[in-house]
Amino acid sequence: MGLCAAGPLIRTEPQHTYYRGLSPGNPEVLSAVIDNLDGKPVPEFALSPDIPFFAEQKRIVLENFGEIDPERIEDSIAAGGYESLLACISNRSRDDVVQEIIRSGLRGVEAPVIRLA
Repeated sequence: MGLCAAGPLIRTEPQHTYYRGLSPGNPEVLSAVIDNLDGKPVPEFALSPDIPFFAEQKRIVLENFGEIDPERIEDSIAAGGYESLLACISNRSRDDVVQEIIRSGLRGVEAPVIRLA
């Protein structure tokens, strides 16, 4: 979800509210959140999705985060999660793929190198 400094975090729906400080050492936070799942956010523990950290993000790689079951590859395939990979390995050269990634401006943690050939 990001904002690791405030973690661990959870997000509740349908309010789309993030909560911080959830841990076994803070049972009152979890109790307050559970008691208000169908109501308004609990302001003393909630992080608004409108704060700059969340509001200014445009998720690309994780655009379906929270929407699909990460343990079911069928969910990812249904959301188009592997279409680009299939196009890369079946229709494009390694150099084309590398240049596309560079042009995309994607940022994030360093990932392992994947050899396509």
